[in-house]
Amino acid sequence: RSDQQKLMDWQLGQYRKYIRVMNATARLYGVKAMFFLQPVPALGKTLTEEEARATPDTSYGERYAQIVRDLEGLRGEGIAVQSLLDVFATEKRTIYADSIHAYRDAQAQHESPGYRLMAARMAREMAEGWGLQIKD
Repeated sequence: RSDQQKLMDWQLGQYRKYIRVMNATARLYGVKAMFFLQPVPALGKTLTEEEARATPDTSYGERYAQIVRDLEGLRGEGIAVQSLLDVFATEKRTIYADSIHAYRDAQAQHESPGYRLMAARMAREMAEGWGLQIKD
């Protein structure tokens, strides 16, 4: 168990480091940066029967929530980190195809309600965070 925790701590440290490097690189080149933490089936959504079959192991939920909380701590360093864990909170339809990917409907030109919802949320977060205005 101690070795698992050490490994987790090291991996989380690496994740923080990579976000810091990407953020510093963006600042160096005058590029806006925002980092989004993706939703997962283990948190933030009541799974449909289909999703539950496709993602039977959700035991990682609390561990992932801790990772998200830790990475959100980078905000204290002026790094824009946003969680998308709650993006599907009110969704009743099937969103997840497996343990991490959103479902794509082959009958509807691979349309994905999940990816559309994430993209809309990300656009709102960026617009609010960067003061963007809608163009006519």
